[in-house]
Amino acid sequence: MLKYLLVALVTLELIFLSVLIPANATSTPSESYIWQYAYVGSTEKVCKKVIVQPEDRPMSPSSDMQPIDVQSLIVDDHYCADQTK
Repeated sequence: MLKYLLVALVTLELIFLSVLIPANATSTPSESYIWQYAYVGSTEKVCKKVIVQPEDRPMSPSSDMQPIDVQSLIVDDHYCADQTK
């Protein structure tokens, strides 16, 4: 009997802690280096640093996706040295 009471109390404590204390999850920007064309219509490939990070703006309740911001910058070719062109 005491064992069931202890399990019930621990379960209730976990429920209360998960409800009352917000997670405050944060996401750090994701960086990657890829070969891409310099601009639309270009035949020249350049090494680009692509940064993807979540945006803090509301979405419609029916959407299950999170808004993101994508930035790309042309960088030196040595960042993409380990990838095929």
